[in-house]
Amino acid sequence: MPKISVIIPSLNSQVIDQTLTSLRRQTVGLDDVEILVVGRDEPGRVQTDGVVRFIDTREPVSPACARNLGLRAASGQFLLFTDSDCVVSEDWFERMLRELAVPGTAVVGGGVQFPMRGYWSLCDDIAYFHEFVAQAPAGTRTQLPTLNLGVRREVVDKIGYFNERYPHPGGEDADWTMRMSAAGYRLVFVPSITVMHLHNRVSLSALVQHGRRFGYYSTKVDPRYWDELEPPFFLRSFVAFLLFAPFLAVGATLRILFKPYLWRYWYMAPGILLAKLCWCWGALRKLWAIRTGTI
Repeated sequence: MPKISVIIPSLNSQVIDQTLTSLRRQTVGLDDVEILVVGRDEPGRVQTDGVVRFIDTREPVSPACARNLGLRAASGQFLLFTDSDCVVSEDWFERMLRELAVPGTAVVGGGVQFPMRGYWSLCDDIAYFHEFVAQAPAGTRTQLPTLNLGVRREVVDKIGYFNERYPHPGGEDADWTMRMSAAGYRLVFVPSITVMHLHNRVSLSALVQHGRRFGYYSTKVDPRYWDELEPPFFLRSFVAFLLFAPFLAVGATLRILFKPYLWRYWYMAPGILLAKLCWCWGALRKLWAIRTGTI
């Protein structure tokens, strides 16, 4: 029985072969490892062997659904997650297992690195992963992204699977890890456990779409989490949010760029601000749906 199960949702990823190569080049042996790629692979980039198994869903499914299929098929004690647009560091297994072996630690998230390969791509990464970049301080978090996450099997046994009501990427991992936190687990962030994020959101239109989706599915505008997060009143009211949205976007942009490890990206302020305005747009759509009872 494998000790480690790696679960990767993939929808015809163009770089999944790089993801798998990085996993096969780990500093620890792969005798106790299984790698489960779940989804679609029409380009044929997933090369299976005794370690890598491909679960073909036959049709596109959401990341939440794909990860749940992977969880049901996984048999490892340690469940590690990354995405099909990520390349993990060569000591990823080693560092994840070391942290998960610490008494009282059952959930570990790692840092995100990104290549300098385009203005809109960088704006997207900084806008939505600024809390989890590899230069950020270690500590606990209220949520963790699944592009770089490790959990003990016991956590899933206690809190259950991903919520499949999220039809697109974005929101499902925040929901899942916040449920872990509510169940009493500490979400430990260790930035030195890194992945390189090679996403394909390199255009203005992709940035806009991503921002709207993240805003709509954000836990901050989800009534289920208001008791836990205690958001300010303007995140609970459509009218108040409509009035405050521009100021929120500006404030969020300034908070990001005033971080000592991100100030050098000051020239990306316009793109980050646009991403935050799009997030507000998506959040407004969610609050309107709640207000009108159409959700």
